[in-house]
Amino acid sequence: MVEPWERRVADILGIDINRKQAGEISAGLPEVSMDNLERYQLYLKHNLNFPFEATFDLETGPFETTSHRVKVIGLEDMIDDFYGLLCTAKEGRRKRIVAVAEPLVLAKTDPNYQLIDDYLSWFCNYR
Repeated sequence: MVEPWERRVADILGIDINRKQAGEISAGLPEVSMDNLERYQLYLKHNLNFPFEATFDLETGPFETTSHRVKVIGLEDMIDDFYGLLCTAKEGRRKRIVAVAEPLVLAKTDPNYQLIDDYLSWFCNYR
C-alpha cells in the first residue's frame, strides 16, 4: 500500500508511483540521486515559505548533542552528494549551512512542515 507521503513525493519527482521505472526492481519511489535531488530542490525553492523557524541538533561529543534554534532563510544552490539539500540558517547574527535532512525540526503548525517531513522521509528511506 502506498503511503500519502509517498504519493506527494512521487508528484514532486514527476513519476507514476504505481508503474515500474527504468532501472527499478519494483514500483515505488526512485532512489535518491543527484537528478532527483535537483528536482526536489527546485520544487522546494518554489514552495517553501522563507524565512521559517526550525531546530536542529548538532553533535558536540560522544552521545552528546546541542539543540540550535535557527531561522532558515533559503536553500543553497549547491547539493551535497552525502547530505543532500542544504539550507542557509541564521542563529542570531551567525549564518550556518545546514543539511535539510539534519533533520530540521519544525512545529507541526508551520506551513512548511509537510514539505520538509516528506523530503526527510524520502531522503532517509531511499538512499
